[in-house]
Amino acid sequence: MNRFDKIKMALVGVTTLALIANQSVLATEHFVNMTGLDTFDPNNLTINVGDIVTWVNQDSVDIHTSYSSPASGEIWQSPDLAFGETFSRTFNNVGTFPYRDRDWYPAGMTGSITVNNVVPPTLSVPVRPNNSQFRFTISGTVGRTYIIETSCNLTNWTAIATNVAPRNVFNHTTANATNLTRFYRVKDGT
Repeated sequence: MNRFDKIKMALVGVTTLALIANQSVLATEHFVNMTGLDTFDPNNLTINVGDIVTWVNQDSVDIHTSYSSPASGEIWQSPDLAFGETFSRTFNNVGTFPYRDRDWYPAGMTGSITVNNVVPPTLSVPVRPNNSQFRFTISGTVGRTYIIETSCNLTNWTAIATNVAPRNVFNHTTANATNLTRFYRVKDGT
């Protein structure tokens, strides 16, 4: 490999890292129904940091609320919600947060939100082990799905692999990577 090939390979790695740093994990909205059986459905929900939970009153008879238990570490209180009305909250802290309906919790109308930390994926350590392969390290969250894409012009991207992360840090090797003007990025596909 000559000096110019090494510079091109380094630029591919640097450019890719700059793109990945700008990738963000998109928030997901989750819905919890307040039912006529005086329950939250689902009553236990697991989400990721930055996700939104929207409570929907599906009980045509009663007013319902969602408010955090006093010692939960997250404080919120919905207004009184009539049939069809909603209340939304974004969760930005990791943990498990119990909540209840102000009037119907003695009847068992309780729930909890478990918030997991999700690390946006990043690329590092670009290596060219031989003339036909290109390898890099992906840092993310074990068990999440990541889509690896490549481009020759930073405009048109093509998915080349979809991986479920076996650990928080793992490697990806592209065979037949003979074009040194390729750029790589990884996106959260979960």
